[in-house]
Amino acid sequence: MPELSLADTNGILRQPWIHPARSSAGLGWDRLYVSTQAEAPYRASFDSAGTHLVILHLDGPVTVRRGRHQVAHIPAGGLFLHPAGRAVSPWNSAGSCGPCTPTCPTRCCARRPTARTYVDHLAGLRPGTTTASGGEGYATGADRAGRGSGGYVSFADTDVTMKVGISYTSLDAARKNLSAEVKPKDDVESVAADARAAWSKQLRSIEIAGGTEDQRTTFYTALYHSFLQPNIASDVDGTYFGSDFAVHRLARGHRTQYGNFSGWDQYRAHTQLLALLEPGVAGDFAQSLYNLAQQNGGVWDRWVHVNGPTHVMTGDPSAPTLAGFYAMGVRNFDVRGAFDSLVRQATVPHPSGLSDAGCPGQCEGQRPNLAEYERLGYAPQDTCHCWGGAAETLEDATADFALADWASRLGRGAESRELIPRASWWRNTFNPAATPEGGYQQARLANGNWVQPFSATSDVGFAQGTSATYTWMVQHDVSGLAAARLDAFFHRPDGSWATGGDGFRYDPTNEPGIHTPWLYNALGQPWKTQETVRAMASLVYRTGPSGLPGNDDLGTMSAWYVFAALGMYPQTPSRAEMLLSSPMFEEAWIKRNDGTVTVGATPNTKWGKELPVDHVHD
Repeated sequence: MPELSLADTNGILRQPWIHPARSSAGLGWDRLYVSTQAEAPYRASFDSAGTHLVILHLDGPVTVRRGRHQVAHIPAGGLFLHPAGRAVSPWNSAGSCGPCTPTCPTRCCARRPTARTYVDHLAGLRPGTTTASGGEGYATGADRAGRGSGGYVSFADTDVTMKVGISYTSLDAARKNLSAEVKPKDDVESVAADARAAWSKQLRSIEIAGGTEDQRTTFYTALYHSFLQPNIASDVDGTYFGSDFAVHRLARGHRTQYGNFSGWDQYRAHTQLLALLEPGVAGDFAQSLYNLAQQNGGVWDRWVHVNGPTHVMTGDPSAPTLAGFYAMGVRNFDVRGAFDSLVRQATVPHPSGLSDAGCPGQCEGQRPNLAEYERLGYAPQDTCHCWGGAAETLEDATADFALADWASRLGRGAESRELIPRASWWRNTFNPAATPEGGYQQARLANGNWVQPFSATSDVGFAQGTSATYTWMVQHDVSGLAAARLDAFFHRPDGSWATGGDGFRYDPTNEPGIHTPWLYNALGQPWKTQETVRAMASLVYRTGPSGLPGNDDLGTMSAWYVFAALGMYPQTPSRAEMLLSSPMFEEAWIKRNDGTVTVGATPNTKWGKELPVDHVHD
């Protein structure tokens, strides 16, 4: 395993690990900060003597609305300065994609600090005061620099050290977090040393042999990205801020409340890797999502930001996520409670499903216009209250298959029989005569007509993708797909590999079609899967700033690369089976609590013709 440099990394940790980061502004100062779950030692070093400032700037209030109704008003940020005690207690409102209220007492460790506060502008300083609140935040509709409240502390020291404790529930909880995680005598260097040891141990959950230095660096970078989510949202005393804007306490057996779930992205690769490598965390994550759904009127939001629903994207990704967890052996969550809740939302219309608020990108309904969907067998483009009727149909078919399969594992035959026919409703938006060259997924109106005009490169009826991409989103039912269609999908007319920028062909930079290289396996042509996976992994994943194909989406694209390098990929998001391709490394060891999975490949052989299982060729 290569030496890992954490000198210039930055991120939020989901596990109780520590993470150092250094940056230089080129303006005569340097900083080094380290973080645990909810505490961060921070040191600012100045090149010259004089008066130096540390500024804490806070946003204004956030008003949270669902449809036309205001459901919460989170007060403006503010702070209280404790000059004698060398401490600052700020609180802040945040609403980027969702509501949360982080609070963080800050202890400033330096000699003779001088404190000031301000409201709205840095020019409006108020010497001698100890409190500040109010001002404007970005959510007020005015995005003007300096509009907020805050304060600063000034020092004569060239080195200023602070310890910051963070909580989403209260200042008191932040203080507890501050005192619980780092010993009083610990400094930035000792915590940074612990960070290296902790990350080194975590990244050794998969060890590899062989490959080039760049391949190994790319692999461990992807694995590192995959471990950055989900994020801890509970305090050391077990309290957390719920989606109902109330403080809750973890139930017995639930170790950690997690936040941040970009479901539309993550259910395709990231959640399976999480279940494979950290099944205990996966179970706590499942329970966390169930908790938030219960507090949200039973609705499972598809994109949870910390603790709040944002409704971003489309479909019902919680269903394949939790069904996949269960299929992969995860049991440490309220299995039956979560299953019943998801089935209820899939079969009983909810008022939010009739709302156009936030559409198209943030439609409120978990199952938009469910009654119409059940009547027609597809999501109509003109009345679905969703982001693309064809895309919604495909996503819901995936979710219904997941619930039906989960039901059969639980012995719930009635639910399985009800939902399994709906898994094939993707056929209702497949137009076999869409083009002279062949059929495609195509949006339909409530009267049954196809939306016209049609182009396979158009995104009408789809979310962040084209018909050409979405047509292959039937992982659970690929028997009708033609190998010739796949060949044209992955290659340009000149025979070169398609790597994005062409709506007619494979796009490795976004999630709807990232599973398609493995579909050749279902068509009896596994060597084409091996060839295509290797080509995409080498062409669009590299070291350096351009080494990721687009947004990583909370580790999803990185998880794709980890699976590709190991020579496997989830066949269906809600099941445990893996489709196989040729590994990129001579050997890999996947270390789990119940044993080690060893993956081997013959050196210098890219394409496998047979698969030895436990030394038996089948």
